[in-house]
Amino acid sequence: MLSPVTTRIRQKKGLEQCLTHLQQFNINKKLEIASQDVRIASEYIGMLTGKIGVEEILDEIFSNFCIGK
Repeated sequence: MLSPVTTRIRQKKGLEQCLTHLQQFNINKKLEIASQDVRIASEYIGMLTGKIGVEEILDEIFSNFCIGK
């Protein structure tokens, strides 16, 4: 299997930041804090691909949880 190749420093930094936030994600954190890691990671992916809507991801996450109770 071939490893992915990035051609721009911006892409590499974006992927590194995305990975950092995904590694920080922990479901045992408060939901609001855990979701921040996912949101930030998705923003970095979205900057690279232009295909990820942060609001769509957050809607999906929060549709399964009852916040504020």
